This record gives sequence, structure tokens and C-alpha cells, in this order.
Amino acid sequence: MTPKGGGGRSWGPIRAENQHAENLAKLLRAQVDASGKTLRDLESEIKVSKAQVGVYLAGKIPDDPFIIAVIEATVPPALRERRTNEALYLRKQALVPSPRTPSVPPSAPGPGYAVEQAAAQARQLETYDRLTRALEQQAEVERAKNNSDKLVMILLNMIHQLDRRVSDLVRERDELRDRPRSEAL
Repeated sequence: MTPKGGGGRSWGPIRAENQHAENLAKLLRAQVDASGKTLRDLESEIKVSKAQVGVYLAGKIPDDPFIIAVIEATVPPALRERRTNEALYLRKQALVPSPRTPSVPPSAPGPGYAVEQAAAQARQLETYDRLTRALEQQAEVERAKNNSDKLVMILLNMIHQLDRRVSDLVRERDELRDRPRSEAL
């Protein structure tokens, strides 16, 4: 079982029909974990029962609208298209039955291969998560920059107005000084 984000229970084992379906379930689970949302949160956002969400995240091949809804609910906008394409590709691969092969083909890699592949997939998910966080930070910095730019423009406008007001007051003072004293009073 892998830990689940958001304080919920741990994920149960994935019982997928094939490796592509398992990879799809892992990808969707990783997105849910990264978002910090619970299955109950998803239930209300994507209008699919919590039980059905759990079934799909346990390895049953979901339909396209479910995948799209989960990605939209859990992935930042900057990465949605990429993650949607990735998930839909995995779904397409999961739907294609793989040809039957003997349990141990003569040229099959050793038992360490599966461990290496799992480690590579874990590194890939970690890299995606770091990229997601980096893009979120970039978007946050961009928002801060835009807000700073707006603030600078407001302050420059205020300085301009104050400068104009000071000029007007200086001109008014000079005019009053130039008048005869009795007229100024």
C-alpha cells in the first residue's frame, strides 16, 4: 500500500488487468495525492460517487470523461493538457489486449528488471511532481510580479498627482506674493 495524501487512508493494492491500466491508476493516484484532495472532495467536484472513484483508482479502466474530470480537479492549469494526454494514452494502451506470451520467455530480463522499472517509474513520478511544484512556484512569482507592477504604476501616478499639486500650490503662492498686501488679504 502506498501512502495517500490529504490525511486519508492509505491506498489499497492496484488490481489492474494489465500494466498500462496499473500505470494509469498510479498516475491518477499520484495526481490525487499531489493535490491533497480526498475521495470525498473528488466525489463532489467530478460528480462521481466516492466508491466509483475508488474502483477506478484501484485499477479498473475508467472512461475518458472520468480521466479528464480527475485531471481538471487535481492538476494545475499549466500541466492539465500534458497530464490529460498522458492519461488518455495510458487508457488507450490499457484497452488494447496484449498478446499472450509464455510466462517466462527465453529472452526475458532477470527479476531485477522489474525492480529497476518500478524505480524508474517512481523517479519519473517524482520528477513530474517536482516539475508541477516548479510550475506552480513560477505562476506564483508571475502573479507577485504582476501585482508589484500594478503597485508601482499606482505609486507613480500618485507621485505625479502630488507633484502637479505641489506645482499648483507653488504657483498660487507666487501669485499671492506678487499681489499687493492689501489685495492678498
